[in-house]
Amino acid sequence: GAVILEVENLALAGRFEAVSLTLRKGEVLGLTGLVGSGAKEVVRTLFGLDRPTGGTVRVKGETVFSADPAAATDRRLALVPEDRRRDGVALDLSVTENTTLASLARFSRGLIDRGAERRQTQDLVKRLEIKTDGVEALVKTLSGGNQQKVAIAKWLSRQSEIYLLDEPTVGVDIGAKVEIYRLIGELAERGAAVLVLSSDIEELLGVTDRLLVFFRGRVTRQFISSETSPGEVLADVTGAHETLRHAG
Repeated sequence: GAVILEVENLALAGRFEAVSLTLRKGEVLGLTGLVGSGAKEVVRTLFGLDRPTGGTVRVKGETVFSADPAAATDRRLALVPEDRRRDGVALDLSVTENTTLASLARFSRGLIDRGAERRQTQDLVKRLEIKTDGVEALVKTLSGGNQQKVAIAKWLSRQSEIYLLDEPTVGVDIGAKVEIYRLIGELAERGAAVLVLSSDIEELLGVTDRLLVFFRGRVTRQFISSETSPGEVLADVTGAHETLRHAG
């Protein structure tokens, strides 16, 4: 598909520098690196949580300057954070309230159309196979994997086009992982662009088209996922290739 996100020489002082990447519609791009490599901070910066100290970000060809999550959502970006219980869902709200939290304007004409809100939620619960006692059940009563799917449903309701997924399967059981992998594939098939940050190299190679490795604040390698082994990626993640090159 067409390029939807372009990043050129993006920098955040003390965290990362000279990061460039592109993301296309229908593509799943992976990011990985050790803690402190800068990969997580790049995701935060793309969503407007941190203000970059240099570089350019373009969404659909339009340059983005503001470090403002509200502006990011207006440009159809979505962030599913690593700590879903703290940042991704509102545990004491219902499945419906969580699902429509980022898209309430779609259901409001002065007053919120509760019927339309419920129908949207029911459609997404069915599509994502969210296991719940009902759309009015509190999210805190759901399993971790189903909470994660509610966090994604919120952005599907918003009709997002670029999904930034930070460790999307951390802390969920193997069955939920498989369902989340399926959902990532479905998002791409529907034309969304998906960026997945994960420390699980095998997982990334299984769900992505390309994979970027971060080391000490820079992108040091790009891999074609289908042509790459976990060992090759691990050597770059740990800096083994860098050490060998400098030794030589």
